[in-house]
Amino acid sequence: MFPLELPRRLIKMFSFYGDTVLDPFLGSGTTTKAALDLGRNSIGYEINKNFLSAIKSKIGINQEPALFRENFDCEIIYQKNNNKTNGNKTIGFNNNHIERLVDPKKFKFGTVIDMNGKQKKEDSYKVISISAPNEIVLDSGQKIRLLGVLPIEEEYYKKKAISFLNNLTSGNKVFVKYDGQKFDNAKNLLAYVYLQNKTFLNAKLIKKGLTKM
Repeated sequence: MFPLELPRRLIKMFSFYGDTVLDPFLGSGTTTKAALDLGRNSIGYEINKNFLSAIKSKIGINQEPALFRENFDCEIIYQKNNNKTNGNKTIGFNNNHIERLVDPKKFKFGTVIDMNGKQKKEDSYKVISISAPNEIVLDSGQKIRLLGVLPIEEEYYKKKAISFLNNLTSGNKVFVKYDGQKFDNAKNLLAYVYLQNKTFLNAKLIKKGLTKM
């Protein structure tokens, strides 16, 4: 539960009259009420049916609408049961089998800023193996594919690139930075990799002519 003024300020700050506000955790409907009060449309999701009466009461369903809601329309949609019956057995669906691509305990995405506005020291890693000119394995166990780097098909260049990376990273810590796309089609983690002295490995390989873009 939170005060009405909180979503009101955020909605006014980040949307315009007539926009649609989505609340994936509707609760008692505070965000939807704020959206309607400010002339926005609203969509909300809530899995607890016990909140329904509170939501209806808060946003004024089955009550005489206020003047600014003269075109107010509401639809409540119930999700169908995801369980299927097969003979006497009930087949359920859950998401426990979904593969976790990144262990959040090992990686922190984004820039960390402290309360004084200073950037905190980023986590550094050791490179424990290099499997391809654009693939390295860190001591965290995560395999990284170097963003924007494509191996040259000739075996000579592949060996030179791997040897070059080995020499650069041997005994050095590396820092990992991420772009908008976190994974490729093979579920490899995509990243830019830097040495402690700010040497940009991705660009270095391309400039040396050992790989291509």
